[in-house]
Amino acid sequence: MKQQILRYFLFYTFLPGLFVFIYLSASAQDVFLQESKDSACLKEQPLFDENLKYYRLVNQLNEKGEIVSCQLCYKPLPESINEPDCMWHVLVDHTGKETFIIRCIDEMADFYTGNFPVPTPAPDSLFGTTAYYKWRETDFRVRCAISKNKSVVPDYYSNYGDKYVERFSLVIRNHLSPEGQHWLDETLILLQLGTEIELLSDPLVELSPEELRSRLFAQHPVFYEAAGFFDLSLRDQFNIVIRLDIKDLLSKEGRIQAKELAKKFIQHKLPFKNTDWLFAHQR
Repeated sequence: MKQQILRYFLFYTFLPGLFVFIYLSASAQDVFLQESKDSACLKEQPLFDENLKYYRLVNQLNEKGEIVSCQLCYKPLPESINEPDCMWHVLVDHTGKETFIIRCIDEMADFYTGNFPVPTPAPDSLFGTTAYYKWRETDFRVRCAISKNKSVVPDYYSNYGDKYVERFSLVIRNHLSPEGQHWLDETLILLQLGTEIELLSDPLVELSPEELRSRLFAQHPVFYEAAGFFDLSLRDQFNIVIRLDIKDLLSKEGRIQAKELAKKFIQHKLPFKNTDWLFAHQR
């Protein structure tokens, strides 16, 4: 009987109240997000503002000059490209001699053979920066262009990842305690590494934006906890939670994430080792 009463209290008083509180508090976002971003503490990566020029398509040729293999690489070359929408095309003949040609990306599909290219591993210098998700989106677009793939770009990159890395790193960071800032830095790296691991384990998951979004959202509570969210002060927790857009909180993935965070919150704050019984009636 006591467990039943506690169940109803948590789900019909505490959690709904929390969502109402977040909703009302979110009205402060418009003013809050107008603050200057000049004091950003994370490293900026102007090198990747024009990602395309660092890609190269390498074709191996046989003695007849026919393409026998191709490989898409991301590696800066000594000579820069100033033309927009262009990238390097490298021809390697049967003797190993390399010829470098600058081509418009629209032409590159004529020299690409094979299936949809696997995701390019992100450079180490991108992790922990605000440039990561933009780079990931550009990488997908490049691979689609050269392979003539018409797939939709995963919406997670711009609609969630890039949106929140900009918001939290460049604005909200300044309103967190040193502990909150440390949590933010740790969480950012974990989320980006988690994305890389997901793409490495299933290179084609990007072709299903909903599936990719679902998998990445499932990682959020784990990484938030691992970085120490539940050890932060209530003020830091408040400043973090109220900056999430309502539409993201109420989305399918957002609701699942909220449930997992609620379970973890109870485990950290209340003397229950197992909270499954609290959530059993929602299954």
